[in-house]
Amino acid sequence: MGIFFILAGCIKEDLDPCPLGRVKVNVYAEKFQNSSENAMDNVEGSIKDRIRHLRYYLYREGKMEQKGIVSDWSAVNGAFYALTWEGLEWGDYELILVGNSTKNALSGDENIADNLVLTYPGSELTEDYFAAVLPFTVNCDCELEFNTALSRLQSVVRYTFKNMPADLTDIEVEMSRLATKKYITGSYEGEGSAVKKYAVLPVRAETAAGFIIGTFPTLMDTKAVLNMKLYRNHEVEPYYNQVVTDTLKVKRNQLLDIITTFSDGKIDFEVRIDGSWDGFTPGGDTEIE
Repeated sequence: MGIFFILAGCIKEDLDPCPLGRVKVNVYAEKFQNSSENAMDNVEGSIKDRIRHLRYYLYREGKMEQKGIVSDWSAVNGAFYALTWEGLEWGDYELILVGNSTKNALSGDENIADNLVLTYPGSELTEDYFAAVLPFTVNCDCELEFNTALSRLQSVVRYTFKNMPADLTDIEVEMSRLATKKYITGSYEGEGSAVKKYAVLPVRAETAAGFIIGTFPTLMDTKAVLNMKLYRNHEVEPYYNQVVTDTLKVKRNQLLDIITTFSDGKIDFEVRIDGSWDGFTPGGDTEIE
């Protein structure tokens, strides 16, 4: 976080009172696969490349003073979006920012910053969730300028399938022991699963197919479990239903590649970490009301 002070003297001859405090916050978006835990160390060239809409909550001395939603990025020409406030009373503030949260994903009593929580809605509805917490103090008749970056809260898992047999029609994967909640001012909590069933389109044997989903990461000292089910000819029951691995570590803002190759009746699995990807996790319609 960078902090800049721009002194602005008050004209004493002016009968209007001096403003109590003027604050500008430049909001950036963390770049995918940033190797640092500090989101500001590697940010996107434009916030609108990652953030579709931004919720903000401003608290003073623990009490919510203002909230709003930014969804129009037409005025953004550079890397950041600027939030500004005029005439803030002196005191300790906390700014909570949440990017791309679906209408029902963000919950908790918004009057208390520590109660705001994002809940993982499932692989079919997930968007790219981002958040930032910026504490600052107003204690002068001056302009305060801050930089902060939204951290990506999710992980990205890419499943790839190679040399699929001709009678394979459906693939279902379930990754369990993943976090289910993220408190905006705190940690990941809960334990749940990300499940996806994929209908295989008719392809040549040498063609690879797959999908990408967003998940919350595994909790500290926890390893994820991957179970895979394979279906022939659209049958109800799978002909293959096995735990593939129980040693996966899913990290925030990183890519986990799981590659499945079919060969002469056998199934081989390969796990890669931090491969190349620069897209969005697919999700449902995002309501911002």
